[in-house]
Amino acid sequence: VQLPGMKWVDNHKAVFTVDLVAASSVHTQDPHLDKFFTLVQVLEEQSFPFRLKDVIITESNVESELKGSMGNLRLAALGPTVCFCHQLLDKLILLIVRPPVIGGHIVNLGRAAFEVVAMLVSQIHRTLEGSQDQHGRNGLLASYLYYAFHLPSDMPAQLSSSVPHASSTSAYHSATLSRATGRPSSLTLARCRSISNSNPDLTSTPGSTDDEEVLKIMGGKVHIAS
Repeated sequence: VQLPGMKWVDNHKAVFTVDLVAASSVHTQDPHLDKFFTLVQVLEEQSFPFRLKDVIITESNVESELKGSMGNLRLAALGPTVCFCHQLLDKLILLIVRPPVIGGHIVNLGRAAFEVVAMLVSQIHRTLEGSQDQHGRNGLLASYLYYAFHLPSDMPAQLSSSVPHASSTSAYHSATLSRATGRPSSLTLARCRSISNSNPDLTSTPGSTDDEEVLKIMGGKVHIAS
Protein backbone atom coordinates (compact mmCIF):
# COMPACT_ATOMS: atom_id res chain seq x y z
CA VAL A 1 0.00 0.00 0.00
CA GLN A 2 1.46 3.33 -1.09
CA LEU A 3 1.01 5.72 1.83
CA PRO A 4 1.41 9.50 1.42
CA GLY A 5 4.75 10.80 2.64
CA MET A 6 6.13 7.26 3.09
CA LYS A 7 9.36 6.09 1.52
CA TRP A 8 10.10 2.39 1.32
CA VAL A 9 13.60 1.06 1.98
CA ASP A 10 15.17 -0.72 -0.98
CA ASN A 11 11.84 -1.35 -2.73
CA HIS A 12 9.97 -2.79 0.29
CA LYS A 13 12.96 -4.76 1.60
CA ALA A 14 12.32 -6.31 4.99
CA VAL A 15 14.21 -4.45 7.73
CA PHE A 16 13.40 -6.84 10.56
CA THR A 17 11.27 -9.91 11.25
CA VAL A 18 9.02 -10.82 14.17
CA ASP A 19 8.56 -14.39 15.41
CA LEU A 20 5.68 -15.26 17.73
CA VAL A 21 5.70 -18.35 19.94
CA ALA A 22 2.33 -19.17 21.49
CA ALA A 23 2.42 -20.42 25.07
CA SER A 24 -0.78 -21.48 26.79
CA SER A 25 -1.83 -23.80 29.59
CA VAL A 26 -5.40 -23.84 28.23
CA HIS A 27 -4.95 -24.44 24.50
CA THR A 28 -2.40 -27.04 23.47
CA GLN A 29 -0.09 -26.20 20.59
CA ASP A 30 0.42 -29.83 19.58
CA PRO A 31 -1.57 -30.42 16.37
CA HIS A 32 -2.54 -33.99 17.25
CA LEU A 33 -3.89 -33.06 20.68
CA ASP A 34 -5.58 -29.97 19.31
CA LYS A 35 -7.42 -31.94 16.62
CA PHE A 36 -8.62 -34.54 19.13
CA PHE A 37 -9.92 -31.94 21.59
CA THR A 38 -11.60 -29.99 18.76
CA LEU A 39 -13.38 -33.07 17.39
CA VAL A 40 -14.56 -34.08 20.87
CA GLN A 41 -15.96 -30.59 21.42
CA VAL A 42 -17.73 -30.68 18.04
CA LEU A 43 -19.20 -34.07 18.94
CA GLU A 44 -20.33 -32.93 22.39
CA GLU A 45 -21.92 -29.72 21.12
CA GLN A 46 -23.31 -31.35 17.92
CA SER A 47 -22.08 -28.30 15.98
CA PHE A 48 -22.31 -29.75 12.48
CA PRO A 49 -21.09 -28.92 9.91
CA PHE A 50 -17.72 -27.70 11.22
CA ARG A 51 -14.68 -26.72 9.17
CA LEU A 52 -11.42 -28.16 10.52
CA LYS A 53 -8.69 -26.83 8.26
CA ASP A 54 -9.43 -28.39 4.85
CA VAL A 55 -12.00 -30.92 6.11
CA ILE A 56 -15.69 -30.31 6.68
CA ILE A 57 -16.78 -32.30 9.75
CA THR A 58 -20.31 -33.64 9.36
CA GLU A 59 -22.39 -36.30 11.08
CA SER A 60 -21.33 -38.82 8.45
CA ASN A 61 -17.55 -38.50 8.85
CA VAL A 62 -17.08 -37.38 12.46
CA GLU A 63 -16.70 -40.97 13.68
CA SER A 64 -13.92 -41.82 11.22
CA GLU A 65 -12.19 -38.48 11.81
CA LEU A 66 -12.29 -38.94 15.58
CA LYS A 67 -10.97 -42.51 15.37
CA GLY A 68 -8.14 -41.25 13.15
CA SER A 69 -7.29 -38.47 15.59
CA MET A 70 -7.24 -40.92 18.51
CA GLY A 71 -4.84 -43.15 16.58
CA ASN A 72 -2.59 -40.15 15.91
CA LEU A 73 -2.34 -39.30 19.60
CA ARG A 74 0.64 -41.65 19.76
CA LEU A 75 2.45 -39.13 17.52
CA ALA A 76 1.91 -36.23 19.92
CA ALA A 77 4.91 -34.73 21.67
CA LEU A 78 5.57 -36.03 25.17
CA GLY A 79 5.61 -32.60 26.84
CA PRO A 80 2.09 -31.52 25.82
CA THR A 81 0.79 -35.06 26.39
CA VAL A 82 1.96 -34.95 30.01
CA CYS A 83 0.64 -31.40 30.51
CA PHE A 84 -2.81 -32.33 29.21
CA CYS A 85 -2.81 -35.90 30.54
CA HIS A 86 -5.78 -35.38 32.88
CA GLN A 87 -7.92 -33.79 30.17
CA LEU A 88 -6.99 -36.51 27.69
CA LEU A 89 -7.90 -39.33 30.06
CA ASP A 90 -11.15 -37.60 31.04
CA LYS A 91 -12.30 -37.31 27.42
CA LEU A 92 -11.23 -40.84 26.50
CA ILE A 93 -12.91 -42.44 29.51
CA LEU A 94 -16.07 -40.43 28.83
CA LEU A 95 -16.12 -41.76 25.25
CA ILE A 96 -15.97 -45.28 26.69
CA VAL A 97 -18.69 -45.06 29.33
CA ARG A 98 -20.89 -42.42 27.62
CA PRO A 99 -20.92 -43.25 23.90
CA PRO A 100 -22.11 -40.21 21.90
CA VAL A 101 -25.31 -40.40 19.91
CA ILE A 102 -25.52 -38.86 16.43
CA GLY A 103 -28.74 -38.94 14.47
CA GLY A 104 -30.20 -41.49 16.85
CA HIS A 105 -27.28 -43.90 16.38
CA ILE A 106 -24.64 -44.68 19.02
CA VAL A 107 -21.10 -43.90 17.91
CA ASN A 108 -19.06 -46.87 19.11
CA LEU A 109 -15.65 -45.48 20.05
CA GLY A 110 -15.10 -47.51 23.20
CA ARG A 111 -12.52 -49.99 21.90
CA ALA A 112 -10.44 -47.33 20.14
CA ALA A 113 -10.55 -45.05 23.20
CA PHE A 114 -9.57 -47.92 25.52
CA GLU A 115 -6.53 -48.76 23.40
CA VAL A 116 -5.43 -45.11 23.46
CA VAL A 117 -5.80 -45.01 27.27
CA ALA A 118 -3.61 -48.12 27.54
CA MET A 119 -1.06 -46.55 25.19
CA LEU A 120 -0.96 -43.30 27.19
CA VAL A 121 -0.56 -45.11 30.51
CA SER A 122 2.23 -47.29 29.08
CA GLN A 123 3.98 -44.27 27.55
CA ILE A 124 3.85 -42.29 30.80
CA HIS A 125 5.17 -45.27 32.78
CA ARG A 126 8.10 -45.73 30.38
CA THR A 127 9.11 -42.09 30.03
CA LEU A 128 8.49 -41.01 33.64
CA GLU A 129 9.85 -44.13 35.28
CA GLY A 130 11.90 -42.07 37.74
CA SER A 131 8.74 -40.64 39.34
CA GLN A 132 7.33 -44.01 40.40
CA ASP A 133 7.08 -44.97 44.06
CA GLN A 134 8.22 -48.21 45.69
CA HIS A 135 5.04 -49.93 44.52
CA GLY A 136 5.61 -48.99 40.87
CA ARG A 137 2.84 -46.37 40.81
CA ASN A 138 3.43 -43.30 38.68
CA GLY A 139 2.92 -40.03 40.53
CA LEU A 140 1.13 -38.31 37.65
CA LEU A 141 -1.35 -41.14 37.17
CA ALA A 142 -1.83 -41.60 40.91
CA SER A 143 -2.69 -37.92 41.34
CA TYR A 144 -5.17 -38.19 38.49
CA LEU A 145 -6.89 -41.19 40.10
CA TYR A 146 -7.15 -39.64 43.55
CA TYR A 147 -7.90 -36.00 42.69
CA ALA A 148 -9.34 -35.77 39.16
CA PHE A 149 -10.86 -39.06 38.01
CA HIS A 150 -14.52 -39.86 38.60
CA LEU A 151 -17.03 -42.02 36.82
CA PRO A 152 -19.75 -39.83 35.28
CA SER A 153 -22.38 -40.99 37.75
CA ASP A 154 -23.43 -37.36 38.24
CA MET A 155 -24.00 -36.80 34.51
CA PRO A 156 -27.81 -37.09 34.45
CA ALA A 157 -28.28 -33.95 36.57
CA GLN A 158 -25.95 -32.01 34.32
CA LEU A 159 -27.36 -33.35 31.09
CA SER A 160 -30.95 -32.64 32.07
CA SER A 161 -30.27 -28.90 31.94
CA SER A 162 -28.35 -28.99 28.64
CA VAL A 163 -30.00 -31.70 26.58
CA PRO A 164 -33.39 -30.81 25.05
CA HIS A 165 -36.40 -32.85 26.18
CA ALA A 166 -34.36 -34.42 29.02
CA SER A 167 -36.06 -34.82 32.36
CA SER A 168 -34.63 -35.33 35.81
CA THR A 169 -36.04 -38.85 35.84
CA SER A 170 -34.34 -39.91 32.61
CA ALA A 171 -32.23 -43.04 32.98
CA TYR A 172 -28.63 -43.06 31.78
CA HIS A 173 -26.68 -46.28 31.63
CA SER A 174 -22.94 -46.66 31.35
CA ALA A 175 -21.61 -48.64 28.42
CA THR A 176 -19.32 -51.60 29.02
CA LEU A 177 -16.59 -53.09 26.87
CA SER A 178 -16.88 -56.70 25.87
CA ARG A 179 -13.90 -58.79 26.93
CA ALA A 180 -12.39 -60.12 23.75
CA THR A 181 -10.57 -63.42 23.84
CA GLY A 182 -7.61 -61.99 21.93
CA ARG A 183 -5.40 -59.10 22.99
CA PRO A 184 -5.29 -56.20 20.48
CA SER A 185 -2.00 -56.11 18.62
CA SER A 186 -1.78 -52.33 19.06
CA LEU A 187 -1.50 -52.67 22.85
CA THR A 188 2.21 -52.85 23.63
CA LEU A 189 2.44 -52.45 27.38
CA ALA A 190 5.82 -52.38 29.05
CA ARG A 191 4.59 -54.47 31.95
CA CYS A 192 1.99 -57.13 31.32
CA ARG A 193 1.03 -60.24 33.22
CA SER A 194 -0.96 -63.24 32.05
CA ILE A 195 -3.65 -64.09 34.58
CA SER A 196 -5.29 -67.50 34.48
CA ASN A 197 -8.86 -67.89 35.62
CA SER A 198 -11.32 -70.74 35.33
CA ASN A 199 -14.34 -68.46 35.33
CA PRO A 200 -16.01 -68.89 31.90
CA ASP A 201 -17.82 -65.55 32.28
CA LEU A 202 -14.58 -63.61 31.82
CA THR A 203 -14.80 -64.10 28.05
CA SER A 204 -18.50 -63.43 27.74
CA THR A 205 -20.20 -60.21 26.80
CA PRO A 206 -21.38 -58.22 29.86
CA GLY A 207 -25.03 -57.43 30.29
CA SER A 208 -26.77 -54.09 30.23
CA THR A 209 -26.13 -53.39 33.92
CA ASP A 210 -23.06 -51.53 35.16
CA ASP A 211 -19.90 -53.57 35.36
CA GLU A 212 -19.58 -55.14 38.81
CA GLU A 213 -15.81 -54.76 38.72
CA VAL A 214 -16.12 -51.00 38.21
CA LEU A 215 -18.57 -50.73 41.10
CA LYS A 216 -16.21 -52.68 43.37
CA ILE A 217 -13.26 -50.50 42.41
CA MET A 218 -15.17 -47.27 42.96
CA GLY A 219 -16.62 -48.58 46.21
CA GLY A 220 -13.16 -49.37 47.49
CA LYS A 221 -11.93 -45.97 46.41
CA VAL A 222 -14.68 -44.20 48.34
CA HIS A 223 -13.96 -46.34 51.39
CA ILE A 224 -10.26 -45.47 51.25
CA ALA A 225 -10.97 -41.77 50.78
CA SER A 226 -13.31 -41.69 53.77
